[in-house]
Amino acid sequence: MRNWPWDSIIITLVLVCSLFYLNNSRAGDVTMTIEGSSNNVYILQATGTGNMATVHVTGNSNYVDTEQYGSNKTLYVEANGNNNIAEVIQKDAGAHVLDLQLVGDGHYANVLQYGAGSHLAIAELTNAGGSWNFTLVQSGASSQSSTTSVANGTCYTAGGCNLTVSQP
Repeated sequence: MRNWPWDSIIITLVLVCSLFYLNNSRAGDVTMTIEGSSNNVYILQATGTGNMATVHVTGNSNYVDTEQYGSNKTLYVEANGNNNIAEVIQKDAGAHVLDLQLVGDGHYANVLQYGAGSHLAIAELTNAGGSWNFTLVQSGASSQSSTTSVANGTCYTAGGCNLTVSQP
């Protein structure tokens, strides 16, 4: 009999629940690679025709909370480092895609995309001396996109950097 660390048990249970919801809505894709300890990942994908998720977590004490509902949703989250928090909700009929990468330690990202419009968000937030506090809200029936790349997504400030984007 194998002794599982508690975070592995929690992650396994969450993955089973995620697959339960996926199997009730469609045969969706969920891919998770988790290395390190004390990482918490929650994936909920329910109803709709799309719903895909890929989450790679490397490091310790990371928290990734994703929920996707409705039509064509896609999500890629990569957390490399320690003590990162990513909370993402994509819902409603629009085709929403997210590719979020947290490189380094101590980032907080909160993303909400909803509505009938197609919303795209790509953010690569790098800690090069300071962590990010990133908030993005995209909503409504019109298509919107927000891109934060490595060129302007590196925080050098010891106290951290803040970025809030709201496109209702």
